[in-house]
Amino acid sequence: MQWVSQKIGERGGDPARYAERSSPRGLEATPIHLMITAADLDPPRFIEQFDLAKQASCKRASGCARTYMLPQHSHMSEVYAINTADTRLTDEILEFVKAEK
Repeated sequence: MQWVSQKIGERGGDPARYAERSSPRGLEATPIHLMITAADLDPPRFIEQFDLAKQASCKRASGCARTYMLPQHSHMSEVYAINTADTRLTDEILEFVKAEK
């Protein structure tokens, strides 16, 4: 257990540095085209993170990231649905890739 906590500290576990290492800052600065997804059966905290990422991406010079809330799925089932008859997520991904070429 000590090794784990030591490694966490080495990777930025210092709460005083959280703001400078914040993901939203990186989302705001990246020129990369983004697609952010979540599923409507995800835990509330996941949906909050989805919304925060969406808001941060909209502060980019290139505009908001493409977002998609996958209906009737959770954070696990959305991935398991890839390569099945349920093509809602993969259709969105394909459309995103084609649009960004």
